[in-house]
Amino acid sequence: MTMESGPADSGLLATEPGAAQPLRSDGTNIFRGPNGLRAGWRLLIFILLFVAMAATLRFTVHHIPAVQAWNKSQPKNTFTPTLLLLGEGLSSLFLILSALVMTKIEKKSFADYALPLSHAFGSVFGRECRLDWSCCRC
Repeated sequence: MTMESGPADSGLLATEPGAAQPLRSDGTNIFRGPNGLRAGWRLLIFILLFVAMAATLRFTVHHIPAVQAWNKSQPKNTFTPTLLLLGEGLSSLFLILSALVMTKIEKKSFADYALPLSHAFGSVFGRECRLDWSCCRC
């Protein structure tokens, strides 16, 4: 049994302007797409930056004797305002720093990550702060 290509099959081999281009086999398609670095790699780099910053700080802080003594003086298994502000503040700082590094890698602006500085403390922020403070009054 032989397979012969007829005139109907010959159109499949022709390259038309609208036809999809064959994938290159040099490995660049794994990392780059039509819009630059692929989204999965962007996310992986962002997470690695964040974790690396947090691990570096944790390693550094745990080797400072004064910090170790302060940590031992804190109550165990409870949240204190100081610990919450410190933890959340550092997490926010690391997220912002990771986003800034990603802006340099991707050659985009900080506002492209839906974090425009012009709206950071705008009307919505003020409205939310007033709502939060009005709920907390006794």
